[in-house]
Amino acid sequence: MASVDKNAGVIIARMVSASGELDKAAEKVVQRARQNAAGHTKTGHYSSSFGTAKVPGKKGVVDTVAYNDDPAAMSIEFGHYTQGGKFVPGQFNLTRAAQE
Repeated sequence: MASVDKNAGVIIARMVSASGELDKAAEKVVQRARQNAAGHTKTGHYSSSFGTAKVPGKKGVVDTVAYNDDPAAMSIEFGHYTQGGKFVPGQFNLTRAAQE
């Protein structure tokens, strides 16, 4: 009878994180997010605030994440209310980029 090592998932996750494929995928997401945001640019700060980072996980697995560290990123991404009470819909630039 065949058996599977109980740590197979961790072993494979380590292999993928070491291969650089996650880095390539995250960079593609960032490029698409910048393209999505390009039509909404006022100052360019938000569009230039996309990036990638390595995040250590459990059992030696290292993930790569795409992010935007502009102070208004959450409001721009998911929407917000103005001081006058009007709702401004989110642009979902990073969300759409990750789904493409």
